[in-house]
Amino acid sequence: MLLGIGQMSAILSSQVLIGQEAPRETIGSVLGVYGFFGAIGILFVSVAGGMLFDSWWPGSPFMIMAAANSVLLIWALAVRRIVPGPLRDRAVVRS
Repeated sequence: MLLGIGQMSAILSSQVLIGQEAPRETIGSVLGVYGFFGAIGILFVSVAGGMLFDSWWPGSPFMIMAAANSVLLIWALAVRRIVPGPLRDRAVVRS
């Protein structure tokens, strides 16, 4: 159950971040392409994970996902550092 909650949180937060970064005119298209490639990725990982489960070790799909998520995290941090994006206007609360 916790794995499902974590996965859903990751999916929703990534959609929110993509929606914030996409230009207003193309938000729908960007989210559509994001969803399409997410589905392709799920299909690919399911096939590859099943093959590795059968041929190598039952825990190998989990190790592959951990490695892929680690690479993605490092890549995301590097992109964020290289191209930080525009600063959003933030309202200052004065007391």
